[in-house]
Parts: sequence; C-alpha cells; structure tokens
Amino acid sequence: MQESVSIRDGKIRVQLFREGQGAPLVFLQGELGRPHPEESEFLKALSSRFTVYAPQHPGYGESQGIEDIDDIQDVAFYYFDMLDALGLEQPFLMGHSMGGMVAAEMATLCPHRAKRLVLVAPLGLWHDDFPVPDLFIIARSELRGRLFFDARSELALQVLPEDFPSQDVEMSFWQGLSAAGKLLWGLPYNPKLGKRLHRITVPTLLVWGEEDRLIHPHYGEMFQKGIKGAQRVIIRGCGHMPHLEKPQDFVREVSRFLI
Repeated sequence: MQESVSIRDGKIRVQLFREGQGAPLVFLQGELGRPHPEESEFLKALSSRFTVYAPQHPGYGESQGIEDIDDIQDVAFYYFDMLDALGLEQPFLMGHSMGGMVAAEMATLCPHRAKRLVLVAPLGLWHDDFPVPDLFIIARSELRGRLFFDARSELALQVLPEDFPSQDVEMSFWQGLSAAGKLLWGLPYNPKLGKRLHRITVPTLLVWGEEDRLIHPHYGEMFQKGIKGAQRVIIRGCGHMPHLEKPQDFVREVSRFLI
C-alpha cells in the first residue's frame, strides 16, 4: 500500500510503501529506486513476517526535500525524522547500495535506533584496487551488465529497459538518478564512514552477490572488518541485485538473521 508521511512539522512529505504485519522492517532503496514495490517478490515475502516500510528517497517519486539535502548525513537525519513520525523506535533497518550507505551512516550516528542492521552490497567505502564505476557516465547497457549476473535477463531488461515503456516512466527514472547524482557525483562513497564503522554496535548482516560487478565483494570484507561481530553472506548466481535476482535465497538469509 502506498502512502505518504509528513515530517518536519508538515513541511516535507515522504512517499512510502507499507505492507504486512509483525516487527517493523525499514528498507532503503538503492540509487535506481524501487520499481513497482507491490510486484517485488522479496518485499512481498518479507511482508509475510514483518511490517515492511519502503520509503522513496528525497527527490524520488513524490518524496520531497531534496533541495535541503547536501550529503548522506542529511539523508540519515531525514530518515530519523521519518522514523519519529511513524513512531518506530527501533526497527530492523536494511539498505541496498546507496540505501545501504545511508543505513550504515544512521547506525553510526545513532546505534540504538536499529534493532538489527542488514547491509546489501552497500556503497560507502573505497579501495583503489576495486574502484566503483561512475554510474552517471557509463552507458545503460554497460550499467545493466554491472548490476545483473545476466544482463539480458527479463528482470535486467525490466529494471533497465532498452526503451522505456512510457515518457512518465522515463522521467521518473531520470528524476531519481538526478537526485542520486546530488549525493554521489564524483564521489561514490563517504570518506568518513570507514572511520565510524566501529560505532555500529547492533548485530549486522552483510549480503553480497557473488558476481557483483558494481561494488566488488571485497568491500564486504572491509565492512566486516570495521563492524564488530558482523556476519557476511555471499549469494551465488547473482550480481549487485541479490534481492531481485535471487529473492528466495535473499529472504531466507535475511529472515534467518532477523528472527
């Protein structure tokens, strides 16, 4: 179910998808947004066990407030305000890619606000031997190959089509990428995050696709070294989108960790 939540004394509205019952689970999307959440197998599966909240980042869809966002820390406080508005004191917190970087930042700033943390191939760190490509200059066909194990699969072509099915869909895509560009342009990581990872004290699970060609699985090792007690899971047969490419495996690993 789609709805919007008012934050900051009604000045800003956040669009989100809410479904299910049980303990609250907040999922923060990657930089490409979250196409058709009602049709996402992993969200539907998770909503059978949890109350899933999947907000749109500021500047995506109908979520407002991008003009007041300058960096990832601003996005973190944006979501703290959303949690307050929803009355969520200590939800499970999960983020993918750019959303994973935001979730990690939130967990360093206020470790007590998450009950458990799941980071799915998060951005945020840097290693010269495994550079993260610039999302905003590579061709869509190359990006598809970076994101998916099978770049010609039906799923890959649905998320990044050769031709958009409508002008509205294309405009929504570029709107979201423009918002991501404000945060990631020229610097697809947070130079300060690595120094703060020790502040993450909640149980943490790192999930990576074995064939991730966007954010190399080596970054999973780096996060694991920085977060005391963090667990790491590698899902075979998928790339940067394990939650979409292998939803059953993904949900099984996440549920096993959270329950």
